[in-house]
Amino acid sequence: MFARTVSTTVRRVAATSATAARFSAAPTRVAGQAVRNAVPYTALAAAAAAAATVAAVNVSGPPVSGCEPGMIGLDGLNFTQESLATLLRKTEFNMQEIRHLAAEYQKIDVRYGDGTISGDEFANYYSKKFELDHGQTAQLFRLFDVDGGGSIDFVEFTMTLSKLAKGSTGNRLGFFFYTADSDNSGSIDKAELMAMLFVLFRLGSRDDQSIASSVVARDKVATEIMSEADADRNGAIDVPELKAWIRRGSPHAKHCMELMEVFGTRFLQ
Repeated sequence: MFARTVSTTVRRVAATSATAARFSAAPTRVAGQAVRNAVPYTALAAAAAAAATVAAVNVSGPPVSGCEPGMIGLDGLNFTQESLATLLRKTEFNMQEIRHLAAEYQKIDVRYGDGTISGDEFANYYSKKFELDHGQTAQLFRLFDVDGGGSIDFVEFTMTLSKLAKGSTGNRLGFFFYTADSDNSGSIDKAELMAMLFVLFRLGSRDDQSIASSVVARDKVATEIMSEADADRNGAIDVPELKAWIRRGSPHAKHCMELMEVFGTRFLQ
């Protein structure tokens, strides 16, 4: 287990989080910006409550081997009280969720054990958990790697998951688009859409799962979505078309966003 302080990283990600929402602004693509919306700061009372929670953890939490003096240790990750309170406030995760994510983070960082998640560690873990293909995991990794440094630290990990699991429809829309666009072309073709439907429909009801397991059924749904969303009929769905499709609120559009919410929740399990 490694011991690592995250206060500096919290400040760095806080600086990047001022970037406007990718899916509420212009459609020009910049990798990772879809998940960089700033989570609004809560009132001072909420901040005080978060700090109080951290203080309680510091006093009553189980002893952690190798934890530096004055630090709070969670599964080998070291936090100052201030940095942990900031993380709780910005992500809107509670202490139990942060503990779970710290343990999950350590499960992913197994190949190198260097305190960050590499692209291949990320792909190995989530390709098995969600049956994602290589292109999908690569696209997801780009979203988590907020600073484009080639690896994911714990703050990037939790801040990004907060957008997926607890964020707005725009956040989920961004994840849907960038995960589906497995060749990073800036649009989703029918084959990519079918692959994304396989991932999502496996997480749904029994009827959804039957669609996921049938190429014919997925092809039918994908054809219907392409007909609804591909406004210029060029065989692919770009960002403005996807946004317009979601706004029109067809049954397929609503269901895909519902399944994206389930997708986000599964990251926390």
